[in-house]
Amino acid sequence: LQLRLEDMEFLRQRLVGVQAISAFNWAGPLPTVYQDKAYLPSVSPVTQDYLLTSGKNLVKGRFFNATDFANYRPVAVIDEYLVKELFGDRNPVGEQILVGRRLYIVIGVLETRPDDDSPPEGQILVPMAIYNALHGKQDIGSVQLRPYRLEELEDLSDRAIE
Repeated sequence: LQLRLEDMEFLRQRLVGVQAISAFNWAGPLPTVYQDKAYLPSVSPVTQDYLLTSGKNLVKGRFFNATDFANYRPVAVIDEYLVKELFGDRNPVGEQILVGRRLYIVIGVLETRPDDDSPPEGQILVPMAIYNALHGKQDIGSVQLRPYRLEELEDLSDRAIE
């Protein structure tokens, strides 16, 4: 089953009790370069409300806005781990990085949360609109929901699947 942005909008309009809904996809690890430093972080195209549904926090800069999506801006948000790997102590906001074969401007930094299962690898988030346009994709991967009340999560999930 391939999900599309229309599916997410359908859910947004019909599911009662949803505070936020977003889409998340995985583009895989892509070679990323800043000046003379290179790294292989995971890249994920996301939609605008991703921060609300993921529970991740921005620690510097800003997240994507509607204009970034509407104008297909080549902007990226990277995590703290990747900042250390590529930038050291420098502020990455406003700097250009080469992700795959495309230039992106770093506009924000996400916290890196420790994961019990694996060490951090570095992460880049890009607007789903530009990623899908550049790669000719239409699927959105998965949909994430954030209810107004946590106890409604399972019920919301069941209704979304129906």
